[in-house]
Amino acid sequence: MTKPSLPVLIAIPALMTLAACGGSNNGSAGDPMRDPGVNKPLLEALQNENAALFSAPQANLPPPGTTNYSGFAQIASDGSVVPAGEAVGRATLTATFGAPGSDVLSGRFYDFDDPTGTYDGELTVASTGLEQEQGRTVIDADVDGTLTRSTGEVITVDGALRNRLFGNGGTYMVGAGKASVESGTMTGGAEIFINVTAD
Repeated sequence: MTKPSLPVLIAIPALMTLAACGGSNNGSAGDPMRDPGVNKPLLEALQNENAALFSAPQANLPPPGTTNYSGFAQIASDGSVVPAGEAVGRATLTATFGAPGSDVLSGRFYDFDDPTGTYDGELTVASTGLEQEQGRTVIDADVDGTLTRSTGEVITVDGALRNRLFGNGGTYMVGAGKASVESGTMTGGAEIFINVTAD
């Protein structure tokens, strides 16, 4: 996938009402007993809780070692490829800092839902590089996988994210990117957002 441009990431504050919040979930993806529409209010609560960090300077980079993050991911598109226009899921990520050549970021997005349905399946996340940009650590990552909605639609996602760290020691990660999404005979573009906090 083409690396998302920085302006996409800077636009996140205006899009925050679309996407975020935390708490890990170790249950199986696509639990049929889940209620639709529960993730988005939690995402918005996470965004509100960390709004001040988004504009604050990062005091220092994350320490060497492994940091686990949890929160939410969102896919937003028109109704032709994402039935409700958006779906919000749980995000569980692991970042390894200070280990050259290692996978910097890995994890999954799962338990997606929208106002009227839930999704089975998950998207996997794998980093493609780490760099410093405008005084912040930026982690690029690929995202791909297949989701199946409770009404039967199968959605295949192939995308890329730019993730930036905020807060002292990188306690808050916000990402944005683009994806190609297929559903049946329809193919279209989508935007992906994540908001996660260190556990």
